Amino acid sequence: MLRRQFWPALLGLIATLWARLRPAVAGTPATMMDDVADRSVGPTTMKVLRVRRYRAGYEVRTERHDGTVWGCDPFEVRSAYTPNGDYMGDPKTAFYLCRKRGIIPERRETHSSICSIGFSHKDGKWYGWSHRAIYGFKPGDVVEEGSCCAEDGWTEEYLAEHPEERRSLPVGFKAKDWADARRMAVAFAASVS
Repeated sequence: MLRRQFWPALLGLIATLWARLRPAVAGTPATMMDDVADRSVGPTTMKVLRVRRYRAGYEVRTERHDGTVWGCDPFEVRSAYTPNGDYMGDPKTAFYLCRKRGIIPERRETHSSICSIGFSHKDGKWYGWSHRAIYGFKPGDVVEEGSCCAEDGWTEEYLAEHPEERRSLPVGFKAKDWADARRMAVAFAASVS
């Protein structure tokens, strides 16, 4: 019984420490921001009005956008971010991922600033998600016909021109270790996003 409780707890501790000690990517907006700052987001300007940090490992920012891109009046929105400044979604999504599921979110691709995969220390699985779906993977899982991991979401013509965009896994692919389970989470997140 102790072994069943020990290993998930140890994996959770390691994952938490890794996420907290990993250095912030230089030049990301969060590393250059104080609690209240202006920054340009493309042709629009966004100002951070308030930041509330949660022990679960995320922060909720109240942001004011000028609305010029959308042709509307200025508006406020609440968004959740990791401590490194990576976007997680709305506050309800962040609460669900971090508190309910115990997921430590991270970016699916290094050039992105949006979190769509993460490891859960509660159940020891790699999760992939979007606003549409969420699913967890562990060693021993197999990609089956019709699985989101087996489909890219891109047309074959597009993939012929951009083979680097292919994230799908072949049917029958079996996760042998945690790295393979992470690959399945990446493929799932790419498919449903």
